[in-house]
Amino acid sequence: MGINVKIHNVKNIDDFEFEIPTEKGLYALTGENGSGKSTVISCAAASFYVPSFYDYFGNPREGAYINFSFDGKNRSVKEVNGKWKAPSKRSFLGITGFYEGSIVFGNRFKDIDYSLLGKLALIDKNQLEEASDFVKKVLVIFFMTMKSIIKIYMC
Repeated sequence: MGINVKIHNVKNIDDFEFEIPTEKGLYALTGENGSGKSTVISCAAASFYVPSFYDYFGNPREGAYINFSFDGKNRSVKEVNGKWKAPSKRSFLGITGFYEGSIVFGNRFKDIDYSLLGKLALIDKNQLEEASDFVKKVLVIFFMTMKSIIKIYMC
């Protein structure tokens, strides 16, 4: 069972429905630049917390909504009188975790100060922890599956 998400009239998405898996795992959403990945992930994140909808989605299109359902509970973000109406606090789905990771690549990152990224990449070895067995297993499966599709360069 997962979280069912229905998106209607949000940015360039007219209608889209998908399910967010709730089983432990590593999931990826891939696609061309401008295909709507960030919009879909931002919509999905709204099932866990209330972002600034104007920052993510701009002014809503008429009739826009993002509906979530999970385990008999529902949550909705929608356009009302030309404005985003956030979900009520009572519409909590009972799930508290969501993480979006992104590779810095593409036109939307053209203004990034890459020297700052280099500074952020410096890691103190004392702060590192060994990955759990689950993470190790998933990464091995991922890289074994992807090795014929992508080239991994080791430094």
